[in-house]
Amino acid sequence: MRRTGVLTIIVLSMSLLIGACAKQDVNAALLKAADSGNVDTVKGLLQKGANPNTSDEFKRTPLMIASLNGKADVVETLIKAGAEISAKAQFGQTALQFAIEGGHAGIVEMLKAAQGVNPPSPSPP
Repeated sequence: MRRTGVLTIIVLSMSLLIGACAKQDVNAALLKAADSGNVDTVKGLLQKGANPNTSDEFKRTPLMIASLNGKADVVETLIKAGAEISAKAQFGQTALQFAIEGGHAGIVEMLKAAQGVNPPSPSPP
């Protein structure tokens, strides 16, 4: 009986580990899809549970990456999926600043409009 309990714990642990790895894979794939601008892949990954607010080693979110690269359809999809518009990258840049830097006026307007819908969270007292 004891052996069965140990095996059950091992199987459950492995399942949790595999699930965590799969989640990291979907989030990493979302960052790549935002970079390439493949909106269908972005939509599919979001449906599989990818986090629209995941970030890379520089704290850049998919929204920031798509904004910098001028991928308006990806930006629109990520906003609808709940991407945090006011999130800041490693050096304090937001998606709006990335869009301005990239010279993408349409995305700048889209982000400004979305900020009215999803205003930044108030700072804690």
